[in-house]
Amino acid sequence: MCGLRWVNIDLDNRVLWVEQQRQRSSAGTIDLALKTETSKAALPLPRQCIAPLRWTRMRTAMLRERALAKGRPWFEDPDQHVFISRTGHPLLASNLYLTMQRILRVAGLGKMNLKGLRKSCGTLLVHLKAHPRVIKAILRHSRIATTLDIYAEALDPDVIEAVSALDRLLRQPARIRSLEVARSQMETD
Repeated sequence: MCGLRWVNIDLDNRVLWVEQQRQRSSAGTIDLALKTETSKAALPLPRQCIAPLRWTRMRTAMLRERALAKGRPWFEDPDQHVFISRTGHPLLASNLYLTMQRILRVAGLGKMNLKGLRKSCGTLLVHLKAHPRVIKAILRHSRIATTLDIYAEALDPDVIEAVSALDRLLRQPARIRSLEVARSQMETD
């Protein structure tokens, strides 16, 4: 989030490209290339993200105008990061975390970090029955095992539904036999 730049967002077509990540180092906070090329693929933006992003752009312009009008310091970010501080500097991860905690508190939710939001996204996509490869693409994992093992926790209703479906199948011995016959035919072909 902190490394996102305006050049990587197409609000009209609701697409975002993540092309770098922001990390802290001994030299300070720097933008680095992503781990894999597949991470750079276009990511569709949900419709509900467009208005807040437009508001963020207007807020940046307003903060800049206000600072310059009052003679306050303003950092002209040559990379045009989307999320900035009140002085124009790219937002630090620690500040993003504090902002996120305030939002979660106002919403009546418990503490969560950005990885928790990512895990929730994966879990909700599983609940919506999205194909694991689609979830992998959205979360930008290089291996599907990472997606399924770490982020895609099954929700209780899904577990109950799966057990109920298994129960219904077990009550139909003729259907089980037909599945076994179909499987053995596939193996011989």
